[in-house]
This record gives sequence, C-alpha cells and structure tokens, in this order.
Amino acid sequence: MAETWVRAVRSDGGGSGEDLFLDGNFVDPAGVVGVSFMTETGQHTFETVENLVPTWRAIATVGQPAGNSEDRPVIVTLHRV
Repeated sequence: MAETWVRAVRSDGGGSGEDLFLDGNFVDPAGVVGVSFMTETGQHTFETVENLVPTWRAIATVGQPAGNSEDRPVIVTLHRV
C-alpha cells in the first residue's frame, strides 16, 4: 500500500486539534482533527473518542489522488456517532 496525506474534519466545523485515532487503536493518536497527516491508502475508520467511547467517526477509503500533498490532502468528514 502507498502512503497518502489526509485531513479529518468534523461535519460541525469544530474539534480542531482533537486527537484522531485510526482503526480502533485508541492508544496512539494517528493525528489530530484539522491537521494533515500521512496514512496508508485503503479503508480506515477515523474516530475521536471521549473516555474510550467514539464520539465522531468516518469510515472512508482513501486513495492517493494526483497532486496529493500535505497542502492538498484527502479530506475525511467525521460525523457524530
């Protein structure tokens, strides 16, 4: 799998800087809401959690579109669980 830049945003526009977890790994944040980070291409579950309970989530398949970069990431929109 290739790596790609992604940026998760909440559908309400909030949560900037909140820890973001991938694929049920609630120990080590993969990034933060509103900031670009790298992950592998493919299907992932993006979540924020409070007291180990998911609060915002998106299940998305991310690819590596032409021009993908830290400044041009794939946008993933999280929705309230």
